[in-house]
Amino acid sequence: MRVGILGSGPAAILAAAKIIELEGSPVLFSTADLGQVNLSRITTQLSDGSQISYGEFLDNHLSQLVDQVRTNCDTHLHCELRRIGKKFLADGQQVEGKSRLADLFRIVYTTDPKEGVLKQVADNPEIFEKLGADVLESLQEPIEEAEDVDIIIDARERLFNNSYNGVRGEVALNEYKWKDYIFYGPLTNESHLYLKGKVFLNLNEPKFQKQFITHLLDGWDSIESLVIVKNSDVNIDELLDRDQKDWDVSSESFHEDMLKWKSLEEYEKVKIAKPKEPLKKIQYYDEYRVMSVDRLLDQDSFFITCEYCDFLGQEELKTFGIDQMFCCNYDVDNLITDEVGQFSLAENVLEDSIYRFDLIDKKIDSIIQSILTYFKKA
Repeated sequence: MRVGILGSGPAAILAAAKIIELEGSPVLFSTADLGQVNLSRITTQLSDGSQISYGEFLDNHLSQLVDQVRTNCDTHLHCELRRIGKKFLADGQQVEGKSRLADLFRIVYTTDPKEGVLKQVADNPEIFEKLGADVLESLQEPIEEAEDVDIIIDARERLFNNSYNGVRGEVALNEYKWKDYIFYGPLTNESHLYLKGKVFLNLNEPKFQKQFITHLLDGWDSIESLVIVKNSDVNIDELLDRDQKDWDVSSESFHEDMLKWKSLEEYEKVKIAKPKEPLKKIQYYDEYRVMSVDRLLDQDSFFITCEYCDFLGQEELKTFGIDQMFCCNYDVDNLITDEVGQFSLAENVLEDSIYRFDLIDKKIDSIIQSILTYFKKA
């Protein structure tokens, strides 16, 4: 049982410690050091009803738990969370015969380059100098990584979400870095002009499918190839019919040209290129999810990696090189909705300037009892 715990304060530390006691595998994500929260002037109420200063609480009670968590828990400190949500399943989507817990939660976060690659640069400057100034400058930027967990315990105030390319409209890996180069939402008079070259479309909102199809057909001749990742309830038959008709015409011409080329003498074939077999313009993938958005420093094109899982043992990754990316993902609210396996214990922890650690302790125990209904202790 792998549990993602969000936060760095007493609630997150206690939750991690109790998961360790269950022989689970907690992973802690925090913007600060463990125990580093602004509660210095706050009184802390313990489970036995006694009240002490937060400083005393940190020294006499929390420090042992912090040491235990540092030793037995995977931690990602000084990181910024970019996306928290299901790995594959969209809101309301179910897998027949399984609960939504069949799908993992995916946490996308940034890491401080000073703690990783920049340390390598400092240790081996002669090697990295050969890479050039552009590469060295790019290494200064935060690095996005992803981790998958079974359960999430949130020890922060709230989670936020945007209508990006990831599942449920969250940010895909590295997407935030390149968001200014991606067209989001319904097409506008400006954005539809960029439907040209190698186009990628993430279309999961059925109410916008008609508008996109109209614009795609209007700009059909400018599109070299079109990759569509979509929900199975998004209908693109009109586009597929157009693609099939064009392919039929091109195939007939190809076979005629091929017969002519085959009739040539060998010395003539050397001078005349062999006709290329036509390819269909559209590739579409139902129920694939955008995993990451990447771009090489020396190229204008993007690389979009998508993943698929049928929860029956089949998983697949596909990467596409594209020129333009359009996202018409889910029309969602700003706050992440309730999800099975996602818990919060940051509610009502302050009462009249008293940090109610006793209530947190009880709530964590309640959450663990709920978790144990999903998983059995090994």
